[in-house]
Amino acid sequence: MRTAEDQVFNYQYYDYIHQYSYIDLPIYLYTRGNENSLSSMKEKQTFSDELVNLRLKKDFCKRHGVQNAGKILLMQIYFIIVRYYFMGAKNMNFSQYLWDDYEGDTYKEKIKIYFIKRKWYRFFISWETFKEGMRSILRKIRS
Repeated sequence: MRTAEDQVFNYQYYDYIHQYSYIDLPIYLYTRGNENSLSSMKEKQTFSDELVNLRLKKDFCKRHGVQNAGKILLMQIYFIIVRYYFMGAKNMNFSQYLWDDYEGDTYKEKIKIYFIKRKWYRFFISWETFKEGMRSILRKIRS
């Protein structure tokens, strides 16, 4: 089963859920592997699936009036841009996936929305590279 097929099932399942909550905490640390790794090859196949998932998520949020939908979609868009930038995301117009009236609750979100609307995705890659470098330095200092 491919990612998009799995997500279609998930959203059909979610139609029957009456309540859930959103946790605004990082669950894991994402690091980029090498170009020839199995996960990198899988990423190339799943880029289009991620876009299908994003459309499904936006439609689901609209149908069910999901609270914080703008924040949820923004986080997903940002993740896709960073993860798939060099596989085609840099050429896409992600503003179509933003929640219509969501302008961001924090300055960080407002900046992300501003850059997404202008297709200035390279900034996200630079920022994530900087953060990954700082984490690496901190790990070395701590050990």
